[in-house]
Amino acid sequence: MKRFLQSRLCLLLILALCLSLAGCGKKKSDLPSEEPEASPPVPAEDQMLEVKLNLSNLDQYFEYREYTNSVKDDNGNTTSVQVSYGLALRSGYIAANDPEHPDTMSLSFTAEGVVKSGDFTVDFNTLQYTGTVAEEKTEQIQEDLKFWPQGDRTTLWTFGNYGSSYIMYLRNFTVTRVSGTVHLLRGYRPVED
Repeated sequence: MKRFLQSRLCLLLILALCLSLAGCGKKKSDLPSEEPEASPPVPAEDQMLEVKLNLSNLDQYFEYREYTNSVKDDNGNTTSVQVSYGLALRSGYIAANDPEHPDTMSLSFTAEGVVKSGDFTVDFNTLQYTGTVAEEKTEQIQEDLKFWPQGDRTTLWTFGNYGSSYIMYLRNFTVTRVSGTVHLLRGYRPVED
C-alpha cells in the first residue's frame, strides 16, 4: 500500500512538473522569425506629390507673401527696407527639388506699383511712414514668375523700398494665369524670411 501511494504521488508530481513546463513554453508566434521582416511601406505623407497647378488650386499650395530685408549703415542703423513680393509654399509642403522631376510652374500677375518721393520718416518695423509727398506716380505692372524653390518660396519679384526720400510698394497683387507642374513633399518646415 505504501508503495502504491508512493508511485501515485510520483506520477502526480511528474504530471504537475510536465504541466508547469508546458505552461512556461513559448508559442510559435512568440519565437523570432527565421525571415527578416519587410521594411514598412513609406507613409503617404512622405511621398512626392506631382501637382498640376491652375487658378483654381493655386491657393491650396501657395500663399502671397511679402519679404523684407533691412539695409543698414556702417553703425548698424537701418537706413531703408527693401520688400520682395511673391508666393510661398503653404505650411505643410516642401519643394521636392528633385532633378529627375523638374518643376515647370509659371504664373503671370498684375499689380499697381506706387512710387512716392519726398521727405519721409519711416518706422522700419511696421513700414508705416509720415512726411511730405513731393510727387506720386502709379504704374500698372504685368510680369511673369517661374517656380524656383528657394527655401519654401517661388521666385520673388523685388519692387518695394521704404526710405527717407522715396517709398515704393506694390498693391493689388493679382495672379492672372498659372500653368505647369510642381513636385512637393508633405511636411512642415518653418518659414524662412
